[in-house]
Amino acid sequence: MSIPVHDVEELFNDMRPLLLKAINDAVANVVLTGVQVGVPSNVAYIDRGQTFSLPQTFAAGLVAYTTSVDVDASRQAIYNLHEANPSGNDTVGFAVGNWAIGQMKSGNTKNFNAVVGALDYAFHYGSGTVGSLAGVIASPRVLGTGIAQTVAGGFFGVQISAAGRIDYGIGVLAQAPVKSAGTITTSAGIHVENQGLSGITTSYGLRIAAQSGAANPYAIYSEGGTSYFAGSIGLGTATPASALEISGSYITLNEITAPSSPASNKLALYSVDVDGFTKLAAKDSAGTVSLLGAIARKNSTGSTYSRRRLNFIEGTNVTLTLSDDSTDDEIDLTIAAASGGGGGTYEYVLIVDEKSSGTAGGTFTSGAWRTRDLNTEKADTGSVASVASNQITLAAGTYRAYIRCPIFNCGRNLTRLQNITDTATTLTGSSELGGSASSSESTITGRFTIAATKTFEVQHQCDTTSTTYGFGVNSSLGTETYTRALFVKEP
Repeated sequence: MSIPVHDVEELFNDMRPLLLKAINDAVANVVLTGVQVGVPSNVAYIDRGQTFSLPQTFAAGLVAYTTSVDVDASRQAIYNLHEANPSGNDTVGFAVGNWAIGQMKSGNTKNFNAVVGALDYAFHYGSGTVGSLAGVIASPRVLGTGIAQTVAGGFFGVQISAAGRIDYGIGVLAQAPVKSAGTITTSAGIHVENQGLSGITTSYGLRIAAQSGAANPYAIYSEGGTSYFAGSIGLGTATPASALEISGSYITLNEITAPSSPASNKLALYSVDVDGFTKLAAKDSAGTVSLLGAIARKNSTGSTYSRRRLNFIEGTNVTLTLSDDSTDDEIDLTIAAASGGGGGTYEYVLIVDEKSSGTAGGTFTSGAWRTRDLNTEKADTGSVASVASNQITLAAGTYRAYIRCPIFNCGRNLTRLQNITDTATTLTGSSELGGSASSSESTITGRFTIAATKTFEVQHQCDTTSTTYGFGVNSSLGTETYTRALFVKEP
């Protein structure tokens, strides 16, 4: 691009008083070095072909310093040497290598496509190879023994101090590549080289200060595209130990419809509603969906109920329903009449040991199998059971059993469901340790079949005698319930 000499001179003459005024008004105690643009009247204007030497002192405390400068006839090439306070005699408040100002004068009502403070191009018209082509290289360096508290390759920002308007303030704009021919192999709006050199305590490829004050203070906002991270990501932690680590907070997943199946050897995790419960679901590449984690639901006050215990509620037939009981820390198992009745039903039996309020479970004596008390039939939907003298009689059939036996301070202990009719052990319960600090329980679970009516006992053995409270500690808050035996008869 060729610019006529007379056009350059005209532009220079127009801008000289404006630049001088801006410098004198803004930086009265500045050391400005280099060829002076818009110099005060006591320095001759640089004309074509003129050669002169500096240093030269200007008005308002400005100092310009350079080697001899030859300005060629076309005024297209000038070499500047910029040195702040070369004698080192004074404290410098502000040093500027190049000062460039683009300004619309006050009162100018014309429209401009652009106002530019500095415009730098690097052109390559040849056919050879250029290793690096840069419009601007800004590289501040500390070469002495002094301290530079903040060193920045460039300071970029947006300011407004009048009643004007900025529609979109951008500190740095990485413009989209302009391509009318040729090939661009890779394009990056911002490319940051490795900052972790030896001797640097902490390095950041990109660091963003906390954003606040605005109505929507985004630190990072991506409008689309793929985001790729090769290292570890920490949310709430600066030292993630895995690909993704979250500390001090949680992830919120909105309930969505099931996503499409992921690729092979991958899982798609999502949140889904299951009968009013929010569950975490995982879908594999074959389309199989698995529900993860325990059921939890918040009530209207925001309290979350965890689920630890199964509570039995009497019913009349065979439909089994698990329901949320927001009044306590339980899930209720309800047995309800099957719609339409008829065959293919499960019969439900619940027999318990009930005692009056304040009555303990009883002494647990070590050394032999002891029969647990069972005295109350709470449910028998098919009339298949009875209880007498701590013994349960069941009709022929296949049963699923769940039996709870509380204990206290009895040491090591074990339970069993004993077939008294055949003198045989039908099911063996869990091995437990009954301490003195709190109550625990041994449970019997399993499935068995009897071809005819049989009589059973729930038996318990321990290695340490526990008086009064061995078979359970009373609550004194209402009817005490200790041993609970549930049987579900299959159709």
